[in-house]
Order: sequence, then C-alpha cells, then structure tokens
Amino acid sequence: LSALFHLVEKRHPGTMDKVHVLALDPQAYPASMNLPPLAQEGEQLNPLQLIRRLGGVVMEHPLHELAYSVTVGFVHSLRTGMANAPRVVEKYERETGCQPRYITAGYSQGAIVATSAERYLAQRGKLAGAVYLGNPLSRPHGMAGWLPQRLLLQPAALPDSRRLNYCLDGDFVCDLNLASAHDALATKAARHASYFVEPSLGDAAFADSLATLLTPSSAGDYNHHP
Repeated sequence: LSALFHLVEKRHPGTMDKVHVLALDPQAYPASMNLPPLAQEGEQLNPLQLIRRLGGVVMEHPLHELAYSVTVGFVHSLRTGMANAPRVVEKYERETGCQPRYITAGYSQGAIVATSAERYLAQRGKLAGAVYLGNPLSRPHGMAGWLPQRLLLQPAALPDSRRLNYCLDGDFVCDLNLASAHDALATKAARHASYFVEPSLGDAAFADSLATLLTPSSAGDYNHHP
C-alpha cells in the first residue's frame, strides 16, 4: 500500500498532501497465518523440490497440528483486526477532533479486515470509498470467493467508481487456480508480494483511479483517510 501511495504522488504531485493514512498497528491487527514457507526468498522450486520441501514440513509439523495452528492463527488475526478497526477510528477522532470521511484500504488478508469496517463507517456516513489489493474476497476466483455469499462479509454499498480492486494475473489469493497455487508454493508467493514493488502493466491505471478517488470533487470536500 505504501508503494501504491508513493506512485500516486509521483504521478499526481500534491494528491497525498492532505491524506492521512490511519493504519492498524500490530497490536490492533496482528496479521499472521503461522504457515511455514516452503521456498525461501528468491527461490523457484521445481516440482520435485516442492514435493520434498512439503514432505519435510509435514514431518516436522504433523498435518493435524499444522492445520490447527494455521486455522486458529488466521481466525484470531482476523477477529482481532475486525474488532479493533472501529476502535482505532474512534480513538483517532476523539484525540484529534477530526471528523473525516474514510477510504478503507487493505492488502491480502488486510482486505478482509478493511471490508469488515465498511458497514461501520457507512452507518456513520463516513465511507467515501474502498481500495483493495490482492483481495481474497474477489469473485469468482478469490481464495474466499468460492464460499456461499451468505457466509462472506457483505461490503457496504458504494458506486463502482469508489470501489477499486486490483488483482495481478497469477496471484493465487485473488486468482486461485492450480497454476497460481503451484507458483505460490514454489516461489514463496512472490507474485502476491510484488504489488507496486515490481512494475506491472496495470499499476499506472490503478494509481490514476486512486488519485481520482482522493480528489475532493470525487466524494465531497473532505479529508480522506485510507
């Protein structure tokens, strides 16, 4: 997200001057999955290496224990972030006296937490937009997109122009298939970790869309807080 904001400022100087990024710190949102990596940074495992690494992980961490640890860690992380997001907003407003409207922003698992805050902000008349990268809630191919609609978080109603989702081709989190899943395991999810770090064809267009969303005329004369 930081790299995205820097690109917006580079392409549209001054756009970020009146934008305050109100982030959830590790205490408010301990983003973790407790999943041991198969590949190291920069590695590209072939199928045989991948199978061997996977076997080694299973030998060190019994499958039932690994599944329990990942599931519990993931759920705890999400629940903590979802519960604390409104509290962070309220604390900020209480301490500063500022009453802005907000653009929720999230990457990967953080997109789920940010989506959970949408209705809270909308009910207070403070939701100006939403911006997500590598969103697992993406339909139809996101990691969570296959779940029945009734089991998913329901985002707040927003015009299409104020809801921005960016999914890189081959990112298993928002474009899940056998090829993207294999690539994620073999490269330590390098594609998923490359948003606005390694240049992609759609980067500039997405940054321009966010710049438009951040201009006062797009959502009233307010300060915007991703």
